[in-house]
Amino acid sequence: MEDIASWERYVTPYVPNVAHKAFEDAVRDAAIEFCEKTYIWKVDSDRLDVVADTQTVLLSTSDAEAGSADPFAVDNVKYKQDGEADSQFTNLDPISEEQADAHRSSAWKFERATTPNGYWLVENLLLYFYQIPTEDSTGGLLVKMVMKPNKTCTELPSFLYNNWHDAIASGAKAILLTQNAQPWYYPEVAGVWAAAFNLKVDEAKWVKYHGRNKRTSRVRMRKWV
Repeated sequence: MEDIASWERYVTPYVPNVAHKAFEDAVRDAAIEFCEKTYIWKVDSDRLDVVADTQTVLLSTSDAEAGSADPFAVDNVKYKQDGEADSQFTNLDPISEEQADAHRSSAWKFERATTPNGYWLVENLLLYFYQIPTEDSTGGLLVKMVMKPNKTCTELPSFLYNNWHDAIASGAKAILLTQNAQPWYYPEVAGVWAAAFNLKVDEAKWVKYHGRNKRTSRVRMRKWV
């Protein structure tokens, strides 16, 4: 983990007379926004037990993240039947209640199966199975959760500092320079840093999907009609 103060040299020289608490709040808020927009911080859950005839599982973070970060979304859910080898884990399909209500039978929430086919999530990270599993599965559920720092953290993950310190610094400067009740208010420059932050968000999304490698992108030319 990296103390928020580590960003000071990337932020405070560009925001004269900024208060230290305002600096810390801005770095924290920029890091939260960066994680929310990019889904860059992902954590694997411990193996979770599935109980027969129980539709829900409450997701939680490990002790390492507890108190400094919150899960806010799910990237992937894998399931296997009890006693099967790990090679038998399969992905469950994400669904939404709204779409299911519109396109499935009215009793879709009560369907049951040996192995569920999908899942949906509610605000407090309560995971619902579709269909309801009819058998136990010890350690049969793996969830990749998407994380963000919480509002009281004093440290951020080291990878955010090592790989994306400039993105978060740009976001923090944009936040600070738009605080119009403060002596460091400078909206004309804030727009420059906001644009730099958004470019880094796009870069992080690309890196997340393609990895850090030299693989070239292929572009297929369209046929003229």
